[in-house]
Amino acid sequence: MYEYEMKKYINATASWPSRKRLMFAYELLVEKNSEKAQKELAQFEKLKKTYPYQADLER
Repeated sequence: MYEYEMKKYINATASWPSRKRLMFAYELLVEKNSEKAQKELAQFEKLKKTYPYQADLER
């Protein structure tokens, strides 16, 4: 499911809030790894504080 091209795209867009949300959901629902999911959520919360486009955070 998590193929090379997708992994490459996710790495290239790792700093986007939507990518943090995607990885949170992926770790929680697909991998069933709540520890990694919480790390992604924490990174999203940290990113939220300095991200310049509030509309991107509300989606």
